[in-house]
Parts: sequence; structure tokens; C-alpha cells
Amino acid sequence: MIIFPIVFNFLFLWDSKHMNGNTSDWFTLYGGILSGMIGGTLTFLGVKITLKHKDKRNEEEKKPKLDILDQHFLLNAGLSYDHRKNIEIKVQNLGGSIAKNIEAKLKFKDFDKLINEAENRANKGIKDNLYINSFIDPRNEVKRASLSVELDIDHKVQDFIFGNIGEVYFRLIGNCIPIELDFRSYAGFEVPSDVHGWITYFWGSTNWDKRGEFFQEGVFDMILELKYHSIDNKEFIQKFNLSFKDQGLSEIENGFSVEVLTLRSTEIPI
Repeated sequence: MIIFPIVFNFLFLWDSKHMNGNTSDWFTLYGGILSGMIGGTLTFLGVKITLKHKDKRNEEEKKPKLDILDQHFLLNAGLSYDHRKNIEIKVQNLGGSIAKNIEAKLKFKDFDKLINEAENRANKGIKDNLYINSFIDPRNEVKRASLSVELDIDHKVQDFIFGNIGEVYFRLIGNCIPIELDFRSYAGFEVPSDVHGWITYFWGSTNWDKRGEFFQEGVFDMILELKYHSIDNKEFIQKFNLSFKDQGLSEIENGFSVEVLTLRSTEIPI
């Protein structure tokens, strides 16, 4: 760019004795031609880049993209085994095409921390006679633990089994169409009721003024990994951190005062 004006100037100042017209006329002619070529080239490149970005944006918008809805559920410290419920994780598709064959892997973020917390409560004799049995499932080598409690009710000792939980759960939850086609559509992952049972016991055996802090410690935090395919069989993987929040709200269910917990999600960049 620096040399070109010098060469251009030298050529047009050279007297060949075979050219007609003033030098300024030739400068004007070729200057117009060159500026037109340069302007046209820059315009072409600008349009090409714009179309490329537009195609890329359209391609991104057409991809499936999953998200997790916040879930609210109720806890009652007096609930027994028969009253526990599954926690349904609702997966929605915010993208522009169907998400096919969604494979879900749900894993406690720190299973050993959860077991240690349970054992600490058992050793301190918090509220009840608490029994923890942790083991490795020989079928799939997954860490598991069971929780049971002896309660003295009306001078009678009764056993309550709050469940047998595993460190990780696998599910094939099927397909999920975009919510722009049906805003009610979602794919559900049901967390076993045993997990609800463990949360119920820990929540009920924590002092009222400490319950919010307990869930902030992330003892029950989980990681949800979703693997799925687009309509053209491209594979996608997304990960979410799931955590429980005590809303500090109460409702009445079957004559009992129950607390509202919220399961919230945050996507983890991959």
C-alpha cells in the first residue's frame, strides 16, 4: 500500500512522447478505475463475510439445545417410606430441531461428602438412632448407601427406611421436540424416591434456623449429563449442575405443614 502510490506516480510522470492528453486526465481515469476495483472487492468481501455469519447463525438456531426447568416439590419431616415421591427433572428443548435419543447420566457431585454427613449425624446421635450402610453394588460397581432410622413413637420403637441411593443413575429419556412447536413438551427424568427420602430425613433432622445453610453447603448437589443427537445425527453433550434451595415457604398437604424446596439448574460450559 505504501509502494503503490510511488510507482503509480513515477509511471504517470514518465514522458513516453506517445501519449495524448494531460497527466491529470490519466490520473483521474485510472484513479477512478482502481478505486472502483478496490471498492468492489471490499464490498464483495463484506457481503461474503456477512452471508457466512448469517449461515452460521442459522445453523446454530437450527440445532437442538436442552435446558432444565426449575422444579418445586414438598418436604414433610414426618413422611414415611410409603409417602416418598419421585423427583422429576424436566428437560426442555429451546433449540430449532428435535433432540433424539437423549441419554441422561445423573451423578451426585460429592457422594462421599453426603455419606460422611450421614455418618457424622449417626455418630452424634442427632435426633434418632440412625443407621448407614454403604457398599459397592457388585452388578455395576456403583457406590450405594442405605439409610434407616429407629423412632420412638408412643413408646414404641418403629423402623423407618428412608431409602437406598446410588452415586450415579442412568436413563434413556427418549426424544424432545422444540418448545416453539409445543410449549408443553419436555422429556422427564425421574429421580428415584429414595433420593427424596434421604433429603426428607436430612431436612427434618436439621434445626429450623440451619436448614437454609444446610442446602447451601451443596451436600445434595448433582451433575446431570445429557447426550443426544440432532436430526442429521450430529452428537451433542450438555452438563448441568443441580442444586436444592430452601424457599422458606410453607404449604398445607393432607393436614400437614410442608416446606417448599426448589431444584435449580446451571449449565456447565464444556
